[in-house]
Amino acid sequence: MERAELYNQLYQQIRERILSGRLQIGQLISERSLAAEFHSSRTPIRRALQELLKEGLLVKRSQRGYIVNIATLDDLREVHDIRISLESLACYQAAQQMDETEFQALANLNYEARQIIEHSGDPKLLYKLQEKFLAQINAYSGMTRLQQLQEIVDGYLQHFDNVFLSNILPECSMIVKDNEDLVEAMRKQDKAAIERIVKHRYSISYDYICNKLKAHSDLQATKD
Repeated sequence: MERAELYNQLYQQIRERILSGRLQIGQLISERSLAAEFHSSRTPIRRALQELLKEGLLVKRSQRGYIVNIATLDDLREVHDIRISLESLACYQAAQQMDETEFQALANLNYEARQIIEHSGDPKLLYKLQEKFLAQINAYSGMTRLQQLQEIVDGYLQHFDNVFLSNILPECSMIVKDNEDLVEAMRKQDKAAIERIVKHRYSISYDYICNKLKAHSDLQATKD
């Protein structure tokens, strides 16, 4: 395997572990342990970790290695506000172009989500449905550049979303209710209602993650 290909493969695998939550927030990782696990030399591992460091997914901890970054409350607040603005715009633009068949497609996804909550409660399935719900709205909006911006924001927040869904299943029913209300607001092309619903939906996970970040920061302060 060529060096560039090996580096990219390692980078993608480590990144996926962070975003999926397999590598936990605040978890310490090292070049040596990863090199042993992936049966690789430390050079491509180091390069992959440095790239993840640039993305803000890791923080260097002196000679101890890296920790999975939790970001700061200011970071999270800023990206949270950007996400709400982008999604509200996408929803409103989509609402002006959608037909009844497309509205029903969104309603069907919400029905599937309710079935999951009532039966299996699988957070991974819920997350996939939520991704599909939002992807459909983005596609209906017809705004390619907006979708590209949202992908950047969602990539940054994916890890936090996974942490939220895997720990706060009862609130997921509230998110589905917001999605149902959102579809109705989009039918009416009610811009103010769309913005209010999108903001409320993300406030649930935002408050939870903020509390988690603060608790971790307090813990790190006592260790340091």
